[in-house]
Amino acid sequence: MRKFAYSKKNDVNEWFQLCRDAQKPYIVVTAKRLYSDVHWYYISFSQDAEMILTINSEEIIAGLIRIFKKYGNSKSKYETNGLVCTFKKIHTDEADHVANDIYDLISGSCK
Repeated sequence: MRKFAYSKKNDVNEWFQLCRDAQKPYIVVTAKRLYSDVHWYYISFSQDAEMILTINSEEIIAGLIRIFKKYGNSKSKYETNGLVCTFKKIHTDEADHVANDIYDLISGSCK
């Protein structure tokens, strides 16, 4: 199973359904020419998984910050609270790596 979708309307709707059915992180990359945004939302998870994510939120936030520091640049920004995350203005050629790293972090935090 792939780890993220690009933000095309039909693809995102199908991706959300696949993530919800499989209880996988819902990650979307909004690709642009030079910079891209990477979004992760908890909404694909059950209430039980959401509770585990909430309990692990400090670990998740620390991991997301590590990912941001690894891939961010002087124009990049991030927002997170442990249940959602947005990385803005990541170099487009690195956005896939960011999405994969976020997926791996969140998947590991749900167990």
